[in-house]
Amino acid sequence: MPKAPYLLLLIFILEYSITLHVSCCANDPSISTEYKTALSKQTKRRSVKITDASDFLGLVKNSDAFIDKTMLIKEIMDHKEKVILITRPHKWAKSVNMDMLKLFLQMKLDKRGRPLSKKNKTKQRILFESGEYTLHYTKGRLQQPLLISNYPEFIQEHQGQYPMIHVKMELTLSRGCTFTNFLKSIRAIISGTFRSHDYLKHIFEKARNDTRHSKSQMKKYAKFLLWFKKMTAKDYMALDKLHSSFVLLSKMLHDHFGKPVVILMDDYDAPLQYVLRNKDAPNVEKQKFIQFYQNFLHDTFKLNPHIKKGVLAGNLRLYKEELFYEYKIPYPRTCVDDQFYEYFGFTAIEAGWLFDYRNVSKDIRGKVRNLYFGYQPTNNPSLKIYNVHSFSSFLDEKKYKNYWSQSDLLESYLSQFLKAASFKETCTALTYGNEISIHKADLRFNATDFLRLQNFMNDYNKVPENFPALALSYLFSTGYLTTDYTQDETVYLRFPNRQIAQEIRVILSRNYRLKLGVAEAHKAKPLIEQFRRFVLYDQNNTNELAVTLTRFLAPRSPRKVDQLLLRQTINYLAIYIDSCDRFSQQSDDLPDLILLDRDEAIIFKCTVDASSALIALAEAKIYEHVLQNVRNIQTVKYVGINLNPRKQVQIKVESQPNQYYDPDIELK
Repeated sequence: MPKAPYLLLLIFILEYSITLHVSCCANDPSISTEYKTALSKQTKRRSVKITDASDFLGLVKNSDAFIDKTMLIKEIMDHKEKVILITRPHKWAKSVNMDMLKLFLQMKLDKRGRPLSKKNKTKQRILFESGEYTLHYTKGRLQQPLLISNYPEFIQEHQGQYPMIHVKMELTLSRGCTFTNFLKSIRAIISGTFRSHDYLKHIFEKARNDTRHSKSQMKKYAKFLLWFKKMTAKDYMALDKLHSSFVLLSKMLHDHFGKPVVILMDDYDAPLQYVLRNKDAPNVEKQKFIQFYQNFLHDTFKLNPHIKKGVLAGNLRLYKEELFYEYKIPYPRTCVDDQFYEYFGFTAIEAGWLFDYRNVSKDIRGKVRNLYFGYQPTNNPSLKIYNVHSFSSFLDEKKYKNYWSQSDLLESYLSQFLKAASFKETCTALTYGNEISIHKADLRFNATDFLRLQNFMNDYNKVPENFPALALSYLFSTGYLTTDYTQDETVYLRFPNRQIAQEIRVILSRNYRLKLGVAEAHKAKPLIEQFRRFVLYDQNNTNELAVTLTRFLAPRSPRKVDQLLLRQTINYLAIYIDSCDRFSQQSDDLPDLILLDRDEAIIFKCTVDASSALIALAEAKIYEHVLQNVRNIQTVKYVGINLNPRKQVQIKVESQPNQYYDPDIELK
């Protein structure tokens, strides 16, 4: 029996959240004014229990304290845009926040579709007003009111006032990947959404024969009934009506309740992700589905006169002009880059409160920040955000590791992107903490770009033009990259934290290893350890490394000596040296590898068929100029590696002072 029985409740599910109140957030300059105002009225709770929940009510019921995100409701409803797109990486509490919006805004009805009495509405509202609730036959009381309770006029105006369409766009196919089967899966989602408002069918059946209505009204209700039955039928497949189906449902709800509709669409991008990742579907079928889905979203949100507010949430940031046919191109933003950033993820202040509560030592805090911290909105460069799931998991398990593996995304895409040599070099540079520059326009990832990636994966010999930028824009849109800074029309990208860098480094090293013909990782371990000792401790002992490299390369180049093979081997070995940085700049005028170890740089140059390694060493010295902007480097060591026709490796090393060294610059 564990000492802390409550830990048995901590079972990981799709959406994992920590909740607590943090009064000290009122001092965080990155938090919005209204959020700070509300927080200033709060007091810190006495205890905290970390729990998982995929719905807001479960979060409230099972948590003694939580980071209160209810001010998101007010900011959403006060936002000038009628339709709002929110994208976050996987497991960033999107579904919990969408459920919170639903619980607050949705009109509560009885089984006949009639709004509940004023007394019952008050019971529903009391959760947000005073922290007491009677919902779904459960009673409870929070230790103190939610932040939104500081705005009683807003609660009076919006709480429980809107008919709601809440849909989760999870696409599943039972048969072949054809446009017809894609459409059937979407139709099933549409039909299920209509059936969740089944009370409308009974209302329309009575209303069409109610002589108290005019003939035109009776005719309208008869038409509503006909379309309701069609939309819930199994075999209805009319394209024009399916892509405008939610407009029709909105019209029915607006007509019945006399109020505009709120539409919440969770995982809006799931159908696109599913279809475009599927290798079995012909591109013609995919393009037909994309066209249909564009029409579906465009009609639902842009051409819908019955909508009060629409919120789409998902992982992939496809630009609005792709979804809604808008022609004004917005600034390319990160997946955490909108005015709602403080409501997803944990800020440094919030994380600090949890650190204090769990008595996490200061040295461990630094490691946790490096591993899980680092998402940075472009519209607030001073702010960085923690990954919710990973940070929560660390606090529960007290283990310093990667909790955010997304093998489905990386294995299906990144491992295939690396088959393009140009992107492989870019990705390698990123894993060493380097920034990669890209033009702003190249970050506007859209469905057409998705198809370009898919075409490449179908035929690796046809690398699209400017492929590294295309692959980077996809990783950027899905949360694997964040902005470091911008300059004019150039954006500098980096991995947000070490957790993601380590995850991608595993895939990158596997790619290098398989290219070298090493099926099992342990077979390369002796060479990896020898190279590590050479780089970090004993660069003058070249003989042992030369012998080990010769043994490794000999069976892998049976016919002719291969310079590419030698260069890939050196880069593969360098991936495992975590304590060194890799110097990279976007230029063709670079040696095979440059490693930076505090105040020392090591420049590698590989040659084949040369008479000796001295030629490779001489070529390495040519590249000293690439360090002219790295002025904290005191010493440069040049390493020349030659693979002769007898498949024997020769290594020469020479050290020189760095002519660009500036003693006034502090060591990084």
